[in-house]
Amino acid sequence: MALALSKGSSNSLKRATEYLIENSRIGLVRKNCGNYPILVNLNTQTIFDSLVNLYATVFTYQWRHFAPFMEAFTPEIADVGATPQVHAARCYISIWFMDLYSSIHESVKKVSCSALIGRYHKQLFRVSHEYDNYLSLLNASIKPTRIKNTPQEGLYIPIIATHADVTSPNPFGILNFNASVDLFFGLFNIIKGQNLMKMTPLSTDPHGRPCWLFDWHEEKKVCAWFHPEGNFDYGDVTLNYILGIPCTPNLGPRDVDDWQLKHFSFRVTPDNVIVESLQRLTVRRFQGCYDVRTLEIDRDYVSPNAKKQRTEKEKSETEETDDSAPVDSDSVARFRLIDWTYYHRVVLNMEKETRTDAHIIINRP
Repeated sequence: MALALSKGSSNSLKRATEYLIENSRIGLVRKNCGNYPILVNLNTQTIFDSLVNLYATVFTYQWRHFAPFMEAFTPEIADVGATPQVHAARCYISIWFMDLYSSIHESVKKVSCSALIGRYHKQLFRVSHEYDNYLSLLNASIKPTRIKNTPQEGLYIPIIATHADVTSPNPFGILNFNASVDLFFGLFNIIKGQNLMKMTPLSTDPHGRPCWLFDWHEEKKVCAWFHPEGNFDYGDVTLNYILGIPCTPNLGPRDVDDWQLKHFSFRVTPDNVIVESLQRLTVRRFQGCYDVRTLEIDRDYVSPNAKKQRTEKEKSETEETDDSAPVDSDSVARFRLIDWTYYHRVVLNMEKETRTDAHIIINRP
């Protein structure tokens, strides 16, 4: 990789630089080429539930087209205790997940042999090569994705399930999974035949887009831990906005403070503590363009004094007297502050209505 000098550099600096380069004294060295796989577990159940809610709403709006067909599944719907719209959405999204696995399998065959051997060595046959436009775009995004301009450049590979059982009717262990092919194609044919949504073929590009890699925090703070240049655009943000949930655990850089002891009531959770009122023990090591502070509480911590009291009690052969000082469980909780650092916050406000509206726009025939 060539690293050009700035235009204002003097001739003497250029000559000195050329001398050091020619004698192998300065240069750019990388130990990792950027192609090694970084496996990232998807929040599979959360994604499934969010998509089911979204598409149950879609089916509700257009139910007059589906109602006659769905009457044949009335006993099945009664058994699972769901509304017909939710039952239809569960099936539609379940089959989509199976085809998502198939798409990732085909992608890792092309870009990462180690990931193929480790997580995607078993094949699921594709059910459909076509979906509504939103699900096709989401399928094209949740694939091995290269993130550039970060210290850990690599190929981020989504993992649907740690141990996928392709012989099972529920290969990913998803609650309320329903891979009824007959029901799916009935819904599919109605959607396509009556032009209810724009249908597009699934992409064969092995590389994905980072809509699934944004970090989420409380109050819908959705943040990018990677630079937009060469990585993402507003379209990626839109796909994640419509989905409305985090696709993975948070991956961004974080400046973690030391543990502190505090008399937390067991009714206290990180959600009802004013984090800004707490002070760090250590000075911030680094900061980002947009920071989010979170609180981690450890209620299982046993302080050294409590350990000493327990040891002395175990050694004692006499019964505990009234003068003994019991260990207050509230006194052994500890907490630490975590400052997450990002390039940008990418979602400013979020409502269910605008998510649904954006989904309608994407799928408009």
